[in-house]
Amino acid sequence: METLAAPDPGLWSWQVPVSRLVELETYTRLLALIGRADDNVELYKMLLALEPGEGQEQRTRVSLAYQLARRGSTAEALMHLHRALEITPEDTRVQQLIERLGG
Repeated sequence: METLAAPDPGLWSWQVPVSRLVELETYTRLLALIGRADDNVELYKMLLALEPGEGQEQRTRVSLAYQLARRGSTAEALMHLHRALEITPEDTRVQQLIERLGG
């Protein structure tokens, strides 16, 4: 995971590290496919730290919230869901998840 989190020395500080975003998102999907989705929390947080576009941010926050809720971190999960809802207020799925978590 450290390799995925390491900055690319070839990037200028203002450039979006697209390859890093793709690597992290792909790895999180792979972990979920092989039954290790619980390992994704740290990866989702790394992905968010790279400031992805709104669509990817929304997807990542919903996935992160799901994993956090499974671990019992309801307050943190709700924080990510509320941010996801700010990005896509029409997303009824996110609204339902917030309601289910009591927030």
